[in-house]
Amino acid sequence: MAANGDRLFADFTGSVQVTDPGSTEGTLDFVITGGTGRFEDASGSYTTAVSTVTTSVVGTTVTQDHTIANTRGTISY
Repeated sequence: MAANGDRLFADFTGSVQVTDPGSTEGTLDFVITGGTGRFEDASGSYTTAVSTVTTSVVGTTVTQDHTIANTRGTISY
C-alpha cells in the first residue's frame, strides 16, 4: 500500500520445499492484476525467492521469520 492508501493487487503461484525441520525455501511468481488509485490499471510480473524459519510453536500458534530476496520483474502503472 502506498502512503496515500493506493493499493497494488497480484496473484501468485510457486513452490516451497522443506530444507530442514522448521525451515523452507522457495520461489514465488507474481502477476499484477490491478489496484486502486494510481495503480488501477497496473500490470506486470515479478519473481521472488523466499525462505522461512519457524521460531516458536505454542499450541496452534506458529511464529516464523520470513526472508524475501532476489526480487526481479517489471510493474507498469
